Amino acid sequence: MKSFKQRSSQYASRRLIVPACLLFLGLGSAFVFRTISSVAAVKNSDDSVVAKPQRNRSQLRLESELITVTSKGFEPRQVTRPRGRVLLMFENRTDQALSIRLKNESGEELKSARLVRGEAEWHTVVNLPAGQYQITEAAHPGWSFNVTITEN
Repeated sequence: MKSFKQRSSQYASRRLIVPACLLFLGLGSAFVFRTISSVAAVKNSDDSVVAKPQRNRSQLRLESELITVTSKGFEPRQVTRPRGRVLLMFENRTDQALSIRLKNESGEELKSARLVRGEAEWHTVVNLPAGQYQITEAAHPGWSFNVTITEN
């Protein structure tokens, strides 16, 4: 039979194992979270996704514009915003596939995307210089969303 001292020693070592495991798991999950949060997934116009590491947390902050596409077109119809990176988010509220195009003042296509029927949303990050831009849908020439980018 084990003495009281041997049993106490055995229980003390078990009591240390549980907190040590919890500490290890906590530190491990913090490391994983920090690693995951320092990588951004970027979706290209050809629907491929590329993971790009972020240099610092300030790059994770983006302003955004939500553009809803309904059976009547884009809502809102226009926006004015300062120069800089912006996340354009498109919400497809129609029951059809959409082909969205972003063009500059001269009509040059800068980005395009195909929203599949049933796909609720699509987003892209743009960094446009000051000027006028237009977003259109190929099958609906009357639908347009005008973007004015100012210097400041």
